[in-house]
Amino acid sequence: MVQRFLDIAAFHVPLVWSIVAIGITGTFYTALGGLRGVVWTDTLQGILILVCPLTILIKIAYDSTFQEGLNLRPITDINLRPYLFQASFDLTNDENVWANVIGLIAGHTYRMGMDQMVIQRYAAARSIADAQRTVLISTLLLVTSFFFLGSVAMALVFWYRDCDPLLSGAIRKIEQGAAVSVIITMALQLWAVLGKLLVGVHPPRMPVTLDNCPGNFTLIAANFTHAWLAQEESERTMNAINEGKGIDGMFQRLGIPELERPNDI
Repeated sequence: MVQRFLDIAAFHVPLVWSIVAIGITGTFYTALGGLRGVVWTDTLQGILILVCPLTILIKIAYDSTFQEGLNLRPITDINLRPYLFQASFDLTNDENVWANVIGLIAGHTYRMGMDQMVIQRYAAARSIADAQRTVLISTLLLVTSFFFLGSVAMALVFWYRDCDPLLSGAIRKIEQGAAVSVIITMALQLWAVLGKLLVGVHPPRMPVTLDNCPGNFTLIAANFTHAWLAQEESERTMNAINEGKGIDGMFQRLGIPELERPNDI
């Protein structure tokens, strides 16, 4: 719901036309830049995934320290017992073990086994040493990203846990008011931080996962067909694959827009 609200109310751009624009742009840059363009985009995305949560942490730490008139409870005052080891099978409760397992399985599957940057760099390694270095560095970055995201979650709880926008008492859990407060605060005060929140807290998961298999196929085709094709023919083949991949992905997102919002499902 948060992302749908931002798609419609914040940017005032229809979702369908946004998907078309992104699909056409991605197709052109992939076709023109080839694998180098994909590598650069993956690198920039990785930097944003690490830097954006850190930016949010710094902003909350700065505001809570220097902003006057705040009466925030200390972080040590958070009671985690109601949220730990709740294994009861209750479909009406979204704060138990099963709800988290189901809700996070897509993201964890992507992060642990389908990370496009890691797989493509690993598959393109020129030696065993390069492959080992890719695995070690990627594991370190993965752990760091999880640490940052967990820290952002605790920071948002610390900042918004006593917030009840309507003062009605209807919000009884610390996580219920966070989403509304994030939209109101950041949409009215700082659009840049809002964009960083979306990139850092909700990184592009499903689109990258959908693009992973065609991306690996492109690498395989480049490695195995280059020996039998002339340079010009090989480039034409790669451009055709990239264009087809971009067009196919655009139509998939138009036909099944929910694939763009795995956290909403």
